Amino acid sequence: MSFVSVLSGSLRYSDSSSSIGYLPEVNVGLAADIGTLSYLPKITGNHSLMRELAYSAAMFSAADAECLGLVSRVVPGGRTEVVTVALRLAGVIAGKSPIAVSGTKRILNHVRNHSVPENLDYTAVWNTAAFRTDDITESLRAAGARTAPQFPPIRKAKL
Repeated sequence: MSFVSVLSGSLRYSDSSSSIGYLPEVNVGLAADIGTLSYLPKITGNHSLMRELAYSAAMFSAADAECLGLVSRVVPGGRTEVVTVALRLAGVIAGKSPIAVSGTKRILNHVRNHSVPENLDYTAVWNTAAFRTDDITESLRAAGARTAPQFPPIRKAKL
């Protein structure tokens, strides 16, 4: 069984032979307490399913997990194949603007708990700040030269 998470849990891949037990805590007399009950209904969009899994601690297949939206991809094979596919995606993402990837992640996290109008305002503020970076200029330069862009790493603020 192999389950790989890319980008701090934002993307989840599984191998085709995985069986997943998402909420085993109920079997030992506890409610799930590491955020699963908070995130599962938002991931699946299905409160009925969340309750079924939380109350029963049922095991389910990787194919079921993909249908439920718990994993974004089921990779044929085992751990090696899952890691290969995940690393390939990580390489693609690493070639993108760090400002754009970071901003996209923050905006997607923000929208989980905010309305569309609130998120549009948040996005406008984020992108206004992004215009002050060199990533857009570098993207345009690279496109014109038909080369891969070379983005500087994100600098940490000195506080």
